[in-house]
Amino acid sequence: MTPRAISARGEQASRIVLVTLCAVALAVLGVLLALVHVTVLGPIVKLTAHALSVGANDALHERLKLERNDELGVLAAEFNRMTDRLVEARRRLVDQSFVSGKADMAAGILHNLGNAVTPIMVRLNTLTDRLKAAPLDDLEGAVKELEGKAAASERQTDLLRFVQLASLDLASLVRNAQEGVHSVGVQVEHVQQILTEQMRYSRAGGLVEAVDIEQAILQAADGLNSELRSAATLDVDPSVRVTGAVSGSRVEIQQVVGNLILNAAESIRSRCIAGGRIGVRAVREEANGATVAHLIVEDNGAGIQPSDLGRIFERRFSTKKRGSGIGLHWSANTVAALGGKLFAESPGEGRGASLHLILPIAEDRSGASNSAATG
Repeated sequence: MTPRAISARGEQASRIVLVTLCAVALAVLGVLLALVHVTVLGPIVKLTAHALSVGANDALHERLKLERNDELGVLAAEFNRMTDRLVEARRRLVDQSFVSGKADMAAGILHNLGNAVTPIMVRLNTLTDRLKAAPLDDLEGAVKELEGKAAASERQTDLLRFVQLASLDLASLVRNAQEGVHSVGVQVEHVQQILTEQMRYSRAGGLVEAVDIEQAILQAADGLNSELRSAATLDVDPSVRVTGAVSGSRVEIQQVVGNLILNAAESIRSRCIAGGRIGVRAVREEANGATVAHLIVEDNGAGIQPSDLGRIFERRFSTKKRGSGIGLHWSANTVAALGGKLFAESPGEGRGASLHLILPIAEDRSGASNSAATG
C-alpha cells in the first residue's frame, strides 16, 4: 500500500509542477507579447496607419510623432523627412508647371500671331513691288510735255496714247491696292482679335459662343499666302454647313482651324506635286451623351509615318524641316480645354493625312426659346 500512495503523491506533485510551469510560461508569454506589442507591433501599426492616411488623404503636412531611439524611431523620422522633401518637390513641380504653362501659352500666341502676320507682310511686299513698278515718273514727264504744247502733233498723239494706257494701268493698280489693303485690314483685325481674346482670358476666362465653323475655314484659307493657295485647292463639303455651329471661343477655334489648314497646305507644298487638294467635311456624332461636330481635314500631302502619329501633338515635335512644333501642340491643348478632341490619321508617308477635330455642338438658343414659349 505504501508504494502506491507514494506513486500517487508523486503524480500529483508532477501535475502541480506541470500546471505551475504552464502558468508561468503563459505569464511569461503574455508579458513578452505585451512587450512586443508595445515596443514593436504598436509603433508598426501606428506607422502603417499614418502612411495609409497620408496616401489616402494627401495629408503631407501631417507628422508622425514617434520619439524613439531604436530603428523604428529612425524609420519614423526618415518618413517625416521624406514627406517634407515630397512637399518641397511638389511645390517646385507646381511652380515649374506654372512657368511651363505660361511659356506654352506665350509660344502658342506668338505662333498664331506669326501665322496671322505672315500674310500681311507678303501682301504688303507684293503691293509695294507693284507700286514701285508703276510708271509714275514717265507719266509725269508725259503730262508736263503735253502741258508745254511744244511737241509735234504726232508726238502729242503718242503722249496722249501713253497717258491713256498708263492711266488704265494705274486704275487697275489702284483697284488691286484697294483689295490688298482690305485683305491686310482683315488680317490686322484677326491679330487684334487674338490679342483681345488673350486679354479676356487673362482677366476672366474665355467667352463661349456659337462659332460658324465654315466661316472659320474660309477665313483660314484666306489667310494663306499666295504660294500655299496655289499649291492646293480647298474643297469644303456642304456637310460642314449642315452640321451647324460649334460651341467655344470663336478666335481660338479660328486659330485651331487655321493651323490645320496651314499644315495641310504646307504638307502638299513639300511634295511639290500638281493637283494638291485639301478636303474638309463634317458629321454630327454622339459622344458621352452629348452631340458633337466631327470635322475632318484631309490632304494628299506628305503624310505621316506611323511612328510619328502619336507624337505630332507633342511640344516642340515637328515633321517639317523648319517647323516649330508649337502649332499642333497648342491646338490640341486648346481643343481639350474647350471640351473637344484633336487627333490624326495617315495611311503612311507620301499618302496624305487626316486631322480630326471634335467640338461640342452649340445649343440652338432660338429653338430652345421657342420650345420654352410653346411649353
